[in-house]
Amino acid sequence: MKLEKTTLAEQTVNYILELIDDNRLGAGMEMPSEMQVIRDLGVSRGVVREAFKSLETLGVLQVESGKRPRVETFNPKALRIIFKFALATEQIEITDILEFRRLIEVANVVLAAKNGSQEDFTAIRHHMDHIREDISNPTLFLEHDVAFHEALANATQSPMHRIILKALRSAVEQTILEGLFEERLQNKADQIVELHQRITDAVCRRDEAGALEAMEHHFDSVVGDLLGQSKATPLSKVGHSDNAGLHS
Repeated sequence: MKLEKTTLAEQTVNYILELIDDNRLGAGMEMPSEMQVIRDLGVSRGVVREAFKSLETLGVLQVESGKRPRVETFNPKALRIIFKFALATEQIEITDILEFRRLIEVANVVLAAKNGSQEDFTAIRHHMDHIREDISNPTLFLEHDVAFHEALANATQSPMHRIILKALRSAVEQTILEGLFEERLQNKADQIVELHQRITDAVCRRDEAGALEAMEHHFDSVVGDLLGQSKATPLSKVGHSDNAGLHS
C-alpha cells in the first residue's frame, strides 16, 4: 500500500486504526511491529513512530521502548486533553464544564440506583463512612470524596459514564481555588456530610428519584459557592493548585 506523501503520518494513523478494527484487537493485545508497518506501507521509520506517538497521546496505544505497541485500555486521556485545551484557550468557560458535569453526575446516581450491585453499594457506603470520619482532614476527605464519586460511576455499569466523569473532573480540578475547598470544609462540614449521606441512602435503597434529587441539591450547592466566589474573582482568572478540586 502506497501513501500520498502530503499526509503520511495521518494516513498511517488511519491505517493503524483500521487494523485494530479489522482484526478486532482488544485492550492489551499486541499491534504489528514498527518494521511490519514500515514494510506494509512503504513509509519511513519516522512516519510510523510519529503515528504511534499520536495514538499514544490519544490513549489508543501503549508504547514502550523495545516492545511492540499494545492496544490501550479505554481511558479519558483524549477527552481530558480536549477539555483542558478548550479551557486554556477560553473557547469554553468553567461554567460550561460544570453544567455538563452536573448532567453526568445526576445521570450517574440514577443509573447507580438502578444498576448497582451489592458490592457497588458496599463500596459507596465505605467511602461515605470515611467522608464522615475525615471531614476535618482535607487530604483524607479529598481522597474519599473522589473515590465516592468514582464508586457511583462504577455502579452505573457504564464505561462511558466513568470515562466522561474522570475527564470532566480532571479538567475542572486544576481551575478551582484551593481556598474554596477549605472554606467549604470549615463552614459547611455538616451540610457536606448530610448531602453525601442522602445520596448514599437513596442509591443504596434503589430510590432513583430520591438519588436524583439529592445529587441535584448537592451539586447545586457546590456550584452556588463557586459562582459566589467568582463574583470577586472572574472564573477565567481562578488560580491553579495541585490540591484544588470541585467536591460535589
